[in-house]
Amino acid sequence: MQSNKMEDMIEFIIGEFMKFFGDRVSDFSVENNINGILRESSFNFVFKAYDYFPMQFHYDNGEFGCCILTDEEIVIELEMSQKHWESTGFDLFLKELKEEIELRIPDKFLRARGWL
Repeated sequence: MQSNKMEDMIEFIIGEFMKFFGDRVSDFSVENNINGILRESSFNFVFKAYDYFPMQFHYDNGEFGCCILTDEEIVIELEMSQKHWESTGFDLFLKELKEEIELRIPDKFLRARGWL
């Protein structure tokens, strides 16, 4: 029963990402499956942001965040004001995430794709 709640939550969060970012995000892939079953209190999904770099959204026991993944297996954690599911305004989280992502992508790249 718990895994269905996690699956619903993942579906909701990915849906919110897609509504907010539109064509700026793609290639969503859920991780942390154990024998096809989601762990009860945590999950990750990886996605491509702005056709520029892979990112990971992570959720663990009510806390969540995003990080940038690099080829060198270095993780760049993005510092956000919204970190706890119970008290979050997910729209605010997505707005801050957009700002953090766009700070790390050259304006020329964003302009060429009509995102700036």
